[in-house]
Order: sequence, then structure tokens, then C-alpha cells
Amino acid sequence: MSFDLSEARNNVKRALQLTSEWRKSAKEDYDFMRGKQWTDADLKVMKQKSRPVITINRIRPVINLLSGYAAQNETEPDFLPRSEEDDRIARVAKGITKYTFDKMNYQSVKKKAFKDAVICGVGNYWVSYEFDYARMDGRIQIKNVSPFDVFVDPECKEDDLSDAFYCGRYSWESPDKLKQIYADKADEIAMLTHKYDDSELETVDTEPLWYSRDLKKLRVVQYWYKEYTRKKIFSADGMIVDESQPDLYSAFLMSGAEPEEIPVTKIRYATFCGEILLEEGESPYKHNQFPLVRQYCYLSGYGEDVDDGLEPAGIVRDLKDAQRELNKNRSQRMHIVNQQSLGVRFWTGPQFDEKEKRDIRNLSTTPGANIFLKPGVTFTDGLPSAQSVDNIELENRSSSDFYMISGITPESLSGSIGAMSGKAIDLRQSVTTVQTAEIFDKAKEAELQIVKLLWGDTYAPGLIPQFYNKDKVMRILGEDGKVVGLRMERNKLDGKGGIIGTGEYVDYPVQAVYRAIGYFGSELPEIGYDDKRGVITNVEGRVVDENGEVVPGLYASGWIKRGPVGLIGSTKSDALETITHLLEDRENLYTAAEPDAEAFSAYLDSKGIKYTTWEGWHRLDDHEKALGAASKDAAGEPRARVKVVDRDEMINISRGE
Repeated sequence: MSFDLSEARNNVKRALQLTSEWRKSAKEDYDFMRGKQWTDADLKVMKQKSRPVITINRIRPVINLLSGYAAQNETEPDFLPRSEEDDRIARVAKGITKYTFDKMNYQSVKKKAFKDAVICGVGNYWVSYEFDYARMDGRIQIKNVSPFDVFVDPECKEDDLSDAFYCGRYSWESPDKLKQIYADKADEIAMLTHKYDDSELETVDTEPLWYSRDLKKLRVVQYWYKEYTRKKIFSADGMIVDESQPDLYSAFLMSGAEPEEIPVTKIRYATFCGEILLEEGESPYKHNQFPLVRQYCYLSGYGEDVDDGLEPAGIVRDLKDAQRELNKNRSQRMHIVNQQSLGVRFWTGPQFDEKEKRDIRNLSTTPGANIFLKPGVTFTDGLPSAQSVDNIELENRSSSDFYMISGITPESLSGSIGAMSGKAIDLRQSVTTVQTAEIFDKAKEAELQIVKLLWGDTYAPGLIPQFYNKDKVMRILGEDGKVVGLRMERNKLDGKGGIIGTGEYVDYPVQAVYRAIGYFGSELPEIGYDDKRGVITNVEGRVVDENGEVVPGLYASGWIKRGPVGLIGSTKSDALETITHLLEDRENLYTAAEPDAEAFSAYLDSKGIKYTTWEGWHRLDDHEKALGAASKDAAGEPRARVKVVDRDEMINISRGE
């Protein structure tokens, strides 16, 4: 069966067409979360009328709260043995899964997917195996894909994509890059680019479909689809034999048995841009599933009938009207306050033309409004009070609607309300837990799908059994049920704050292996703290207060950010996330009056605070090495170092005191 490029192009186009309205709404969802909550038309009107534009963003704290809940209640997949003999296998499988997750910084990927889901309705994972020909090795990858860069069969009704005929992802790539990757297609790519530059472009709702003249880039589609075929098998005693087992299959044929035909579904893929097929073939994965996993928030239908398909919707979708009402109500109140404080002047007399009105406004020496009355018309100032009962009631109602729609109670955002008892607060906070339970259940379902892609089942192995051999996954070496060694892979920096394997393994003889639990963080005064996990409350490293609002200038990293979990590699990636946000915020951070290092040192000295320097660290390092050289290990050899563990002693040594 040959690949039908025309059909694939039509499928992608149809999927994009049917989701064009959703993508508009999703973009607006992100805008609302970021605080862009007024339309350009509304802003224009408000500017013309010299009205204040107030934005009271109550959506961001809701998103931060849910993301914080997810981060502080992280779980990891567990493997339960069915028998005593399976216990070791279950422990090994759990260890391999955790190792795989740590290597790809899965927790950070999961945070992003969860945030996408609660904002626009869907977060996407792409679970694949990427081979590095330079290292002649590969690794399993779990990556985020933007909700705007994924397409799914519109006829799909199952959220695990089990009934989807096709799905995929796309990206915008430069022709020069594509020519380098697909050198054999370079001439075709060049001709296609010239064709698109000189002809009318296909669009989907005014957006370019296959080529963007603004970007000078081609849309490259990675298209995954199902192929329905039949194959011949023999079945006997619960065993199924097909042509992939030639020796057994031939034995059955020679016995005179007749094979039976059964329907088979195979996953295939194709990569194309425009009318050019770049590559095509059978899925490289034995699990025979799509590599796309979707995490939803809520689901509805594309059309009036929910069976028409799946349309994701997040928390923001239902909150936008209440947020608009709140913003407009608050802006109106501010306008009334401004008018009352500035005053109003009424002008009566003959009919004023526009030039006379402008002259009066220009000659006015005090701020305020000028109102021109027609001859014979009287006017009574009826401006409502800024504290109008109706006005305040509308705002209170919009606030109530906001909490009712989101399922997030004020107690969950602030921790307490007025003189309410502790039990009442706990009860109302539990309402949030109940009403948002579906969101977290969807996150667990997505993670279960990922684990299934990693491990597969009895008949279709996942990525780990397929690509990771025993030498790659068995890090603890044993003989006769005893630990005899530890196998470790040499790592190197990836230049992005993380580490990657080199493919070089070293075996170390050891007699026992212990699990390090780590330290439990301590609370700091006036900073939010989770006493169950021992971490400072934060969202991706930015410290947040009890309302979920970011505290300017405060950041967390390491175990105080996410608890005592992970190895050095994951800690580096974790720190990179925090530093990235710090750099994003740098323009709005406090700037010291005397930023010189000498001024900082002088300040610490004036307060009697002992500190160390880089030179002091080297002094401590040399001291520990000297202690090691003067001592012996179990084999009678000098030790590399002996650690100084007391904090005050470390400081004194580093300072030469």
C-alpha cells in the first residue's frame, strides 16, 4: 500500500479548519492568563472617551494555585508485583522508569503540560526514541509540544486516541535547513519555495497553510496514521505464530496446517512539506501506538453533538466573561471617582459649534469635564456615587461567579476569610479539591499512557524493552543474590544546564547500596512554606504568597524548591528553570544603590556576618584533601578527602581563622 500524500494533506487541512475557532479561543485563553484582557476595539473606545482601563487579573492566581497543587503533590508511577518472584522485577522496573524520567527532566515537562491543560484545555507529550549517529547511541525522549502545533483526527472520540485514524505535529522550518537535512530533496524544496513565493497561497482562516511569506518558512508535517491490512497466522495452545517467526511458521506449513487470516492495524508515519514527501515508513516502535499523549482539562464536542469530536477547554474558558465584567465594572468605578474628584462644568447659552467647544476646553484652567447644554435645557448632576450599592453589588456578584465557575474558593487562594473557624476553612478548601479532582485525574491518566508507551504489554513491548538492553538498564551488579558492583555511565554537560550520557560505562566494586533520603527544608520567616513537603511555596522557582501571587525578587532552587528528590543532573535543570525566570524578571528587580562587590562585603562585615569567598572555598578544599591524605580507607590506601561537615568549622577554615 503506497502512501497517499494528497489524502494526508487534505486530512491535515481539515483538522486545522475544524479547530480554527478553538485555536482562536485558546490564544485568547493565554492572553487572559497573562493579563491581556481587553480587546483592541474596547481599548480604542476607552482611549477615545478618556476612560481608565483597569485590569484585575484573577485568572493568573487560579492557574498558579492549580500548578502549585500539581507540583507539591507529584507522584511517580509504581509497579506492584503479582507474586514474590515478581518483587525484584517490579523494583527494577520502577528504578528504570525513575532513571528515564530523571534523564529527560520529566518533572519540568509534566509541569508545562499541566499548565497548558488548565489554560487552554490540552497539554501534549511526544514520547519517542531519538538516535544520535555521532554517539551511535540513543535515548528515550518525552517532550512538550505546543497545543497549537498538534493536529488530531476530528472523528476521534476517545481521549487516548485509540479510535483516531491519524494524528501528528508540525513546525515551521526554513528551506535552507530542510535542504541540509534532506539533501536528496534539495532541488525539489527550492522549486517549491519559488512556487509558493510566486503564487496565491492556501490559507486556513487567513493563516498560511503550507508556506509563510512573512517567515519565509515551510510547514513541515510529521504525519502518523493507521494502515489496515491482514496477515496469516497459526494459533495453537494459546500460541500465535506469524511470518515474523520464520522457523516456527515453516514448521506449521510443513505439517499441512492451513493458516488463518486476521485483520491487522499497523502504525506508519510520513514527513512532508507542501507537495514533497520527505520520508515515509512503518513506525519504528514495536508498541504500535501513536507517540502522542494528550492531557486534557475538560472535553466537549466540536459541534452541537458532543459525539462529533473532542474539543478541549481549560479553566480560563469559562472565566473570561466574569473577568471581563470585573474589569469593566472596576474601570467604570474609577471613571466615576475621577469625574467626582475633578469636577464638572456646565455651559449654557447659544448653540455652540465645534470650534467654540474646543476654545472653551483649551481655555479651561482647571481639570474636569465640560458639558455643553442646548438652549433652554437644564441639567441636574446625577452622577452616581463611587460607592453606589448597585455598583458594588455587581462587583461582588462577578467575584462570586468567578469562584463558582472555577471551583476555586477564596479560602484556597488566601487560606482564610474573616473570622471563619479553622474547620469551616478546611471544609471550604476541600470544595476546591473535590471540584478540581477531574483535572488531576486527567493528569494521572496521561501519565499512565506514557508509562504504557515506555513498557508496552506482553505482546507489544514498549520503548524501554525495545531499546534498552540489560547493560544499559541494570546499574546495580550482583552475583548469587548479593551486590558486587555499581555500573555508572560517564556524563558530560549539554550546554543547557543539564547533562547527557557519553555511552561510556565504568564498573565500581561495591558490597552494598543505600538510598539517600535527603534533608527536610526549614521554614523562613514571612515566606510561604509547605510543612508537609518542606519546601517554600513557589511556581517554577518564583516564590508566591498565600494568594498565589508572585513575590518580586524571591526565588527558590534545589531541595527547598521541590523537596529532597533527584540527582545532581536534575538539580541543574531545576536551577536552570529558576535562573531563566530570574533573567526574565531582571528589568523589574531591585537595583542596589552600591552594587560593587566591595560594598556588599563591607555591609556583611558591618553586621558581623561571617562569609566565605571563592579563594576561601579552595582553602577548605585543600584542607579536606590534606585530611584525606593523612587517613586510610578500608584497603589501607590514602583517602581522596575527609569532608568537614560542621558549618561553623567550614567557615572558619575557609576564612583562615
